[in-house]
Amino acid sequence: MNAVAKEASTNMDDVFASSALSDAALTAARRVTERFHSSFPGFDLYRYIVAGVEDPKVTGWAMMSARVLAASKGLKGHPYIAKRIQGDWLDQAGLDALHAVPGRRFPASLRERSKEFGVDKETYAAVRNPVAAGMIIGFRMFKTQLHAEYLKVLWEDSSPP
Repeated sequence: MNAVAKEASTNMDDVFASSALSDAALTAARRVTERFHSSFPGFDLYRYIVAGVEDPKVTGWAMMSARVLAASKGLKGHPYIAKRIQGDWLDQAGLDALHAVPGRRFPASLRERSKEFGVDKETYAAVRNPVAAGMIIGFRMFKTQLHAEYLKVLWEDSSPP
């Protein structure tokens, strides 16, 4: 079995969860990262999910995502969430969304967050849920491309010149 076939049969997440990444893994990560917008922390998000690598950039991005959604304007020019009710709860909604990315449950119910922050359950969900959905989509897209690129790098490295 050649190196590419052997790697394809292993759990690819384990390759990238290691604390010491191979040259092929780093090359694949660099190539895939370049395909995404610079504001998307693709590889950092991936490592946060698969290896549990805590990263303030990822948590900051999650909080910013919730705040950007809340402040975004609709067709009539009004913010998605009224300015008068925007507050610290948005940061928590972003962090709750991030917690759900790898397919886990939200860390607290809407009822608990509503009580904690004094914000309506539907309002909290109107931010948390679409932010989580966007993060899940981004994570899955990055992961799929990363795994494919890694196999491509291995193939290139194993091919004769």
